Amino acid sequence: MDPSKLRHFRGPIARRGVIYATILSSIFTYFVVRATFRRMNLPLQQFHELYDPEKEWKSLLESGVLKTVDKDGNLVNLTD
Repeated sequence: MDPSKLRHFRGPIARRGVIYATILSSIFTYFVVRATFRRMNLPLQQFHELYDPEKEWKSLLESGVLKTVDKDGNLVNLTD
């Protein structure tokens, strides 16, 4: 091919390719990020719908796991 015929041909084609690639990659990235965050956030939403902090606090107090509070919820002095 004659280079003089291609002199003004590369710029518009390259510009159009860059614009199409940018638009296509943006759309693809949007859907991938949206699907990923939906998959990650769904279990969190279900957890927060069913979570009862008062019930959890009572179960921790009754189990004796918390060493800084007694069964009534009062702070325990840990100094010797």
